[in-house]
Amino acid sequence: TGNNINQGVYVVLYDQSLGSLSCADCGSAQCTVDSVTNLCEEAVYIPCGVGASCQFATQTMTSWNIEIMDDSSNMLDSVTYSTNSWWPEAQSDYSYALEYLGYNNQYGANYVRSCTTTASPGAPILSCTPSCSLASECTLSGDTGAACITSTNQCSCSQTGFYPKRGSCYPIPEPSNCIADKVKNGSQNYFRFSFNGAPFDTNEFYSVLYYLNPTTPVTITDQSRIRTEDDVYYVPGMNVSGYVYTELRFPSLNPYISTPWAANCTIFTQSPTASPSPSPTQAPTRAPTTTPTQSPTWMSPKVFLSGDFCDRDRCSCNNKGFDCCLLPNTTNANCTNKQSSFTAGFDINVFNSMKVFPETYPYPTLVHWRVQYNGTVRVSDLSHVTDVLDVTNGSNTSNPLGILVSPMNGSVWINGTTSINIPLTLNQTVVCPNNTATCKNKLIGLSAVFIFEAYECLTYNDQGVNVSEACDIVYPSTLNMFIDRSDSGGGGGGGGGQDDIPTWLWIVLIACAIFLLLLSWLLYRYWYKGRKQSLQYHKITDDIEIQREINDQDFETKLQNKDTQFNPLATGMPGKDREHDPLTAERQARAESQQNDMVEPNAVKNVFREEMGQQQGNRNSTGQNMNAPLLG
Repeated sequence: TGNNINQGVYVVLYDQSLGSLSCADCGSAQCTVDSVTNLCEEAVYIPCGVGASCQFATQTMTSWNIEIMDDSSNMLDSVTYSTNSWWPEAQSDYSYALEYLGYNNQYGANYVRSCTTTASPGAPILSCTPSCSLASECTLSGDTGAACITSTNQCSCSQTGFYPKRGSCYPIPEPSNCIADKVKNGSQNYFRFSFNGAPFDTNEFYSVLYYLNPTTPVTITDQSRIRTEDDVYYVPGMNVSGYVYTELRFPSLNPYISTPWAANCTIFTQSPTASPSPSPTQAPTRAPTTTPTQSPTWMSPKVFLSGDFCDRDRCSCNNKGFDCCLLPNTTNANCTNKQSSFTAGFDINVFNSMKVFPETYPYPTLVHWRVQYNGTVRVSDLSHVTDVLDVTNGSNTSNPLGILVSPMNGSVWINGTTSINIPLTLNQTVVCPNNTATCKNKLIGLSAVFIFEAYECLTYNDQGVNVSEACDIVYPSTLNMFIDRSDSGGGGGGGGGQDDIPTWLWIVLIACAIFLLLLSWLLYRYWYKGRKQSLQYHKITDDIEIQREINDQDFETKLQNKDTQFNPLATGMPGKDREHDPLTAERQARAESQQNDMVEPNAVKNVFREEMGQQQGNRNSTGQNMNAPLLG
């Protein structure tokens, strides 16, 4: 009561009867140690015991639980240890913690042994590799035949269902609730296997074993939890069609598997009946029936993930059958798991969408979904990060990115709408408390991978309450969420989340920068040359104008002083005032030209008639008759 706990701060509950605390295993790589109290400054220490706000109830090494509640008794978080929930058996004196901070703290298989015999808040859980010295350390969790190899000080696990982990043999969680639906779709008959994944946040695989005939088994192994097979051996009356188990793979080692026969895949036959009705019936059916079947009848709804990771509904299975990417070799569609990128921060809300088909389906549909942490990858090559990440000098952070997704599972109703959005909250914790360059540089280019999956659905018809009908999860049903950090290593000491820029992109960017600099230089040279020529031209023009003004002034002075006279032959006739206006001068010139034109009288042509023959009358000396009229 009364303790304020900020995000990213460690909570240490201790027995106050043990006296004062001392952070024996703390160091600069894990936390800042107070010089007076010798405690980690990045942690809140809460005493438990008589008279304290925290009480320790009766606890044992194999059965205990921790609950954290606020002042109003609201449950904030709880962890319960139990030997039947895949927890490793606790070794005396050692502390246990999540292998990575992003792991689900409700899964016992996510906890591993630390390197110290005293609790050290903030100390990297993977900063060392525990070894075994006694066989009892290897058999602690139940592998009775395990042994400690003295040459390597590592455990050799003898039984199926265990794998070597941090100085012991840890149990391998098994999948559960395996169902084999016998489906008849037109002329096709096949089995659809579906099951819940193992309660384990790691890069696990799943193997489904079934029979082709009574004596020939076949095993299919991958990471999906929905399989469709069309060659499963089946005869009426069979209850189990196969088995499913977990497989863990490690470099240069044979796979480790969980117990194969622990999770049977129970056969379910699709409606309308589990088996044919006996023939003949005892009495004919009344005609017509009391209540006719509604028209139209509805097909079984199909639920799938939607979003901008595809350009259309169901991605490459659009306009294909609903068995696309479920039945083997039935389509040439791209059946890979889809992926989207996100950026974490502090209480960042994101949404994943689901859709139901047909879009006008009138009944409510319940969809169960979950989120599973699938490790950390380097984005440049999508390789899983297995090397340690140094904080200062050789130690390792608990989680490379410290990204959390909540909630990790849930259910949602699709009722009256075509689609529904699932809200998720992304958070990031401090993973580089000392802001060292080594830590922050190793986080660059990393992404935490979470798998969002719709794994089961039910629908309810209008015949009554809680009457479930068939509902199918179709492709795509899983989404790989690649989540980066929002910071780059500054401030609170986070770091990471930013992709490495490829070398070729740097070369292109540098070449473009050089080209732009060269182009800018050429443009400047062209502008500078034009500007220089313009200045020279203006200078010459100014000099000409000045010289012309000087010449005009000198000429006018000489005229006034009678030092200069105009040449009459050049300026026109003496005594004539010449107009300087071109139009007036032209008009005056034309007028003078008309005045100087000579007028020519009309010419008169005299025509004389020649008298032929004898001439009479008066004639002059030329022989003309002077009395004859003059013609003209």
